[in-house]
Amino acid sequence: LVSGTSLGRAARDLAAQDPGGGVGRLAGGGPARGGHLAAAAAAGDPAACAVLETAGRWLGRGLANLVAALDPDVIVIGGAAADAGGLLLGPARLVLAEVVEGAGHREATPVVSARFGSRAGLMGAALAAGGVR
Repeated sequence: LVSGTSLGRAARDLAAQDPGGGVGRLAGGGPARGGHLAAAAAAGDPAACAVLETAGRWLGRGLANLVAALDPDVIVIGGAAADAGGLLLGPARLVLAEVVEGAGHREATPVVSARFGSRAGLMGAALAAGGVR
């Protein structure tokens, strides 16, 4: 629901439903991508904001399950979700804080964006291949 593929599909759906809307205009007649969705939402497009909020809420539910099972000190989000920024991570943080097991008796687990955003996996692979420690 929050992968680059899913956000790209949502962007294409929005552009097809409303070619004159924020995502459609940003795509300029070409294929809409997740980046168009995030940019339209950042510009205040209500449909794009709604898609990212819904995705963020589902992400928050998934993160709550991970926190319940693993109790991490911090959650680092990379990929397209990190590129969407607070428009997606804000709702995820809210839902995580609401639904995590023991929510009223524990500090919220911080959810942060990976420093390299959607390139985090690529950067990690490059560092691993180069033997950098």
